Amino acid sequence: MSYENHDQIEKTLFHFMGAFDKQDWDALSDCLCDEIFCDYSGFRGISPGALTKQQYVAERSNTFTRLKTQHNIFNIIVDIQADSARVQCNYVIYRFLLEYKGAADQLDRYYPDNAVSLI
Repeated sequence: MSYENHDQIEKTLFHFMGAFDKQDWDALSDCLCDEIFCDYSGFRGISPGALTKQQYVAERSNTFTRLKTQHNIFNIIVDIQADSARVQCNYVIYRFLLEYKGAADQLDRYYPDNAVSLI
């Protein structure tokens, strides 16, 4: 395994999650291949399938208009093969409704259950 490749994969994951938090949809698009396989079946109840990066970004940008998020990723394990890599990790995503006073810029505070859901 090349540590340079490992570091680049980790950086891509960090940029991907940071793009959500900043709602920087161009940066999110830059992290994706032209076509991606997306499986949110355990999270959203939709069937897994292929999407173009434009479809993926459009869906996310429409969904996140009322939310401020903080994505945290840890325990990253990267398994690099000859021409591919598989990543296993843990993550926590905090979601704050913008309508809740203070949620847009105070991510380190306590919010009632109706304002935050942990995924």
